Amino acid sequence: MTPARPERPAAAGKPTVRPRGRKRNKTSPPGHSKANPGGPRTPSRSPQLLCRIAVHEASHAVARLCLGLGTLVMITIEAAEGGAVTWRSERLDDQTEELLTSVLVATLAGRAAEEEFIGSVAASSGGGPELSDLALATDIAFKMEATLGFGRRRPLLYRATREPALLLALDADLKESVDARLETAHAAARKLVRLHRDAVEFLAVQLLNHGTLEGSRLDQLIAQIRERIVQ
Repeated sequence: MTPARPERPAAAGKPTVRPRGRKRNKTSPPGHSKANPGGPRTPSRSPQLLCRIAVHEASHAVARLCLGLGTLVMITIEAAEGGAVTWRSERLDDQTEELLTSVLVATLAGRAAEEEFIGSVAASSGGGPELSDLALATDIAFKMEATLGFGRRRPLLYRATREPALLLALDADLKESVDARLETAHAAARKLVRLHRDAVEFLAVQLLNHGTLEGSRLDQLIAQIRERIVQ
């Protein structure tokens, strides 16, 4: 249920995969399974966890559809990390503040939906920097404030660093601006998933029924999802 690398439109025609969720337990008790008779048994996911992953991934997908961020290629709740969304971008757009803000909203939509529909959030939205919605969103917001010229304070001051966390710890104004940008995007994400609840729930049910959606099945479902998106 958590992603990796800054979420930007991918190169034209190139799929982008966003793995999210808990990693499978590699230290589970010994056992046997049909898939791997001689290896350790992989714990199954509880119905509650599958429901959470489905809501999380469905919300990322619906947000991308609503905000016009690429073309969905695949959505799954069967990835090793929990869930994943794959998309491609047929064109490259200007990296404007408006576009990057939309990316921030889509990045936080999974967590926002957990709060709206489930009433709690799982730690999977956090975690390591390569699998974390929060790490990705913070990285985007930091760059918008520090290096891309969209800073609410000192927009002309370029503050590149290999250790953003250290700079945030040392610069209280920068930390406040980054946090304010994240809070604003998160509030917008909650409003978006609340407004399009019918579309999110419809897609989440499809994910629970099929596990993975791609190809013609996904194309047909996207048309049905668009009918449920509030205009």
